[in-house]
Amino acid sequence: MLVFYMRKENMSYLKPLKRRRLVKLVLVTQHSNKKIAGIVGVSENTVKSYRLKCEQKSVKVEMVDDANDSELANIFGVGRKVSCSSLKCPPLDWVHDLMQERHQTLMQIWHSTRLQDPENFISYSQFTHRYRAYVKKLDISMRQTYSPGEVAFVDFAGKRIQIKDPESGKLTWVEIFVLVLGYSQYIFACAVNSQKTENFCLAQQKGFEFLGCVPRAIVPDNLKAAVIKAGKEPHLNAAYEEFADHHGTTIEPARVRKPKDKSLGELGVLLVTRWITVVLRRRTFFSIEELNKEIARLLVVLNNRPFKRFPGSRYQRFHEVERAAMQPLNSTAFEYGAWSYNRTVGKDYHVDIEGHFYSIPYQFRHEKVDVKVCADKVEIYQNHEHLTTHKRSFVVNGTTTNNDHRPFNHKKYAQMHKSFFLAWASGIGEGAIKVVSEQFKNKSDHSSKACQACEKLKVLENDFGVTRFEKACQCALRIHSPTYTSIKSILQCRIDEHEMVEEGGAGNLPEHSNIRGPEYYKGLRGSHV
Repeated sequence: MLVFYMRKENMSYLKPLKRRRLVKLVLVTQHSNKKIAGIVGVSENTVKSYRLKCEQKSVKVEMVDDANDSELANIFGVGRKVSCSSLKCPPLDWVHDLMQERHQTLMQIWHSTRLQDPENFISYSQFTHRYRAYVKKLDISMRQTYSPGEVAFVDFAGKRIQIKDPESGKLTWVEIFVLVLGYSQYIFACAVNSQKTENFCLAQQKGFEFLGCVPRAIVPDNLKAAVIKAGKEPHLNAAYEEFADHHGTTIEPARVRKPKDKSLGELGVLLVTRWITVVLRRRTFFSIEELNKEIARLLVVLNNRPFKRFPGSRYQRFHEVERAAMQPLNSTAFEYGAWSYNRTVGKDYHVDIEGHFYSIPYQFRHEKVDVKVCADKVEIYQNHEHLTTHKRSFVVNGTTTNNDHRPFNHKKYAQMHKSFFLAWASGIGEGAIKVVSEQFKNKSDHSSKACQACEKLKVLENDFGVTRFEKACQCALRIHSPTYTSIKSILQCRIDEHEMVEEGGAGNLPEHSNIRGPEYYKGLRGSHV
């Protein structure tokens, strides 16, 4: 048992997703090592090692987003341990006095004092850890406070509102989504069809667009749309985590049975329920768009209500202070997609997705891939690298194949098809199209005999040019002999350059031993080489 509890957590032990999440929390947030360790479910020393590695190698968020799991693992090895027992730290009472000034941050204080002796100064994470411990001793019942742009709380209200179908009269319940910013307590709310992940992400997208910016972290309650499995090591919904990555923010689920983690979120839900939901439940709405217009109108009133204990309103605190401290909004709206992991690629380099088979480069046959299914497209990944994208198909047992995914011999065989030769002929003319169609008459689309004849016709077109080949095809059709042999003879004898034959006769064709009269063809019409 002693060995179990003393198991060492080194940097290479972490799973790829946990490593990626830890690094993003270190780079994006200003959390202490202890808080990040609690969120990710690792030791403080592990977080400390990653933070040190980030500083040493100047790791940026963009590097993490662009790197696959293997590349990210190579960046972070097992770092050496750094002792901070003898490092310098400014007086915490002096720091606390400075923090009472508007716009002052711990980062500014740490950076300015660290310049005096950078080599022997305490790290930023240890500095913030000591300061927060100091503040807790000042007031044991101190209210939670958040810096501008630090966090947003999201949740669904308990009370719902009904929508009435104008034609059938059927009533449908819709959910009320609520977002509250930690510093200004600025509120956003809207109605969505359900609490499913797709609607949860859609509602937050609308919330960010309403704000025009993005917080550094999101704190959801432990609903299934956000957290698949709660606990010390929460398992996040992959689509929701992708939503956060898209907007450059992080997800910090509220801890189970820790009400203070989500107190502001519950306060926002209470206010929305009291000032918006209860009011609108007395009315009849015929569409969710109509309902959201009324919610938006009442939100203006709610956010402009003056605080009871503070000067100003939510609207003023957001626009005067918090908005400038938040991250910019991604110009591209998030596109929701349902993820499916560890799908096996068949030996035919196709993967089964909802009963339809999509191709990937043949080099990945027999391997595992991850799939993202969007409304109109399917994206396939491996090891965080994008492999291919297909237009989504709903044809069960159908196949969608990119010809570039085939090996050379398969590409060659795939061309041996009626549709391929018709596509080639369509670039020449009507005569060529009819000649190709005649080769496949009463034969299958993969007929080897017809395909061989068409391959020979392609050689003629290449040797004699498009114009002469098309005229030769028309000439062969006039004499009811659209075969490779006839077309070759017409081109070699330059018959296509003379007057075209009349329907049913030889016209003014020049004499030649290879040209037969109309009597020859009476019993042979429809037969081909």
